[in-house]
Amino acid sequence: MDLHQLRYFVAVAERLHFAQAAEFVHVSQPGLSQQIKALEEEVGVLLLERTKRTVALTEAGKYFLEEAKLTLEHAERAKIVAQKVARGKLGSVRIGYVHSVPFSGLLAKLTTVFRQCASEVHLDFDEADAVEQITRIVEGDLDLGFVRLPLDNVPDEVAIKVVMREKLLVAVHKDHALAKKSRIPCAALRREELVLYSRADGKSALDDHIRAIAEKGGFNPEVAQRAHKLTANIGLVAGGSGVAIVPESLRYMHVPLVVFRPLADIQRVSELAVVYRRDEHSPAASFFLGKLTAVSQMKRVRSSRKNRSTELNSARLTDLALSNGANPH
Repeated sequence: MDLHQLRYFVAVAERLHFAQAAEFVHVSQPGLSQQIKALEEEVGVLLLERTKRTVALTEAGKYFLEEAKLTLEHAERAKIVAQKVARGKLGSVRIGYVHSVPFSGLLAKLTTVFRQCASEVHLDFDEADAVEQITRIVEGDLDLGFVRLPLDNVPDEVAIKVVMREKLLVAVHKDHALAKKSRIPCAALRREELVLYSRADGKSALDDHIRAIAEKGGFNPEVAQRAHKLTANIGLVAGGSGVAIVPESLRYMHVPLVVFRPLADIQRVSELAVVYRRDEHSPAASFFLGKLTAVSQMKRVRSSRKNRSTELNSARLTDLALSNGANPH
């Protein structure tokens, strides 16, 4: 028994006319009759009563018709499910992320865009530090993850792609003297105690940035306290434990006692990256990565336009100052 035979039977049973059914399923009438006979032989009962003028369902045929329809519906559904899974439109994606990623807005935007085109894919988010994410991706416990670069000792089977860049800012207590400055020179941090972020392994994606800022300011960093989460650093700054160097998106925590200021004489950028297996076989994960690329490119274009707009506005102000005889510097 196969699906073709079931379709042929349903066509005859619904029309009770072999010629019409044969035309509907695009086979010859003798061929259709042979298929129905073979089906009845396999089932072991008569499904259709035939005379020279009429065709009628037997009692067994009536029940068989309902089951045949259900079988064909299930088969069609199975085909649709398989096609959706193959296109990445059905399934699940297990996603890791470091604690600071949600403040960047990337996950929110990506989730919104993804659900619009793949609403039947379940996104399972799990917060974990970068080292743990890499381990779980290699072991197959995560499909992909979001981390801050740089990362050390990344296995060859794990790919890394930068998806977002954000400036580093100085987080200070609102009553701190540095809070009065619109921009903070690196040298102004010479006598400040720093609240630093470090992972469980003692390292941090911000280590190189801290060293560069200290070198520019001509000092050795004086560490007041370390925390395993950047969000905890903000809390320590609010409590007066020191100042912190953090990614720009942390300002969206909106902690009342903390203000954020850019550095005056150096610009450091924290890179957010997605990590995933190079031989990723999950269609849903691959589809998610494709949407991630589109969203990150969109954000870069908008950022580029914003920066270009700022440059043009600055140029217009300079031209205006020159036309009025003022020194723009």
